[in-house]
Amino acid sequence: MLGWTSLGALLATLGAFGACSSNAHPGSLISSTGGSTPNDFSGGASGRAGSNAAGANGGGGGSSTVSGDAGEDGAAPQAVAVYPSQLEADVGCDMTTPDASLLITNTGDEPLVISSASADSGYVVKTTLPLTIAPGAGENLLITPPALGTGADAGATTSGKLSFSTNEPGMPTHVVTLTSAAFLGSFEFTDSNGMAINTLSLSYGGSLYCPDLATYRIHNTGNVTFTVFGPTFPAHFAGASLGASGEAIPPDGFAELTVSGVSAPGSACSGTGALSFTVMGPFCGAVPTLNVDWPASTEPDAGSTCSCTVSP
Repeated sequence: MLGWTSLGALLATLGAFGACSSNAHPGSLISSTGGSTPNDFSGGASGRAGSNAAGANGGGGGSSTVSGDAGEDGAAPQAVAVYPSQLEADVGCDMTTPDASLLITNTGDEPLVISSASADSGYVVKTTLPLTIAPGAGENLLITPPALGTGADAGATTSGKLSFSTNEPGMPTHVVTLTSAAFLGSFEFTDSNGMAINTLSLSYGGSLYCPDLATYRIHNTGNVTFTVFGPTFPAHFAGASLGASGEAIPPDGFAELTVSGVSAPGSACSGTGALSFTVMGPFCGAVPTLNVDWPASTEPDAGSTCSCTVSP
């Protein structure tokens, strides 16, 4: 028969065999250079899905990038950054350079801290750091693209790199490709055949005394749509106008108008002047004017007085 001392030792031994311990292990990291590997997602789903959408005034290109895996059930909690691998921005010459927004989502179960960020090639990080993103939430990192240089061409692009560091396992530094395109509004005057002109010369054909209606075009040479109003006619000229609402001219599109000489007031038989226009919308530089030349008729019987009119 066991004594009390031996019985207690046996119970203690059985209790030790009845206890169990958890074999929890950290989640595996999906990593490559910079601590991230691109992953394609169907777009915007909850949980592990990456965001391919760009923020205001910006656009995300390419696949989303995820820097880590929250692990299986029971894994150590950690933050996980998901973000577009590219960020695009549009830059115009007639406005303050807009900021592009890089949306970074934390799909982990610990707060994500962006401790530092920098950009090259003239891009500037505007967001005050550090930036903390709660689990399941997203925040924008604001990037200002470089301003347009003098003489920039419509559609010209610039590119750079954004780097940011986080508190994810291994303290990785992530890299995003930055691009921006120049959106410029500009136009030129052409004749009815599309040849560029600075001066439109009126000619005679249908009458010996008054010039014919001359046709010209306003050709959009930029890559953005704008609205043109006018023209304002100088003395002794009249013709078609774009109306009170103006006309929206798309890239490489044109508006076609006519102009001729008028005698009133007085009885002019020749003259020179410039047609002027105004523009609403994105436009670069001064709005050009079109010079118009109304030469005197070479007909000997034209006389020194005329009565030339243009129907509205």
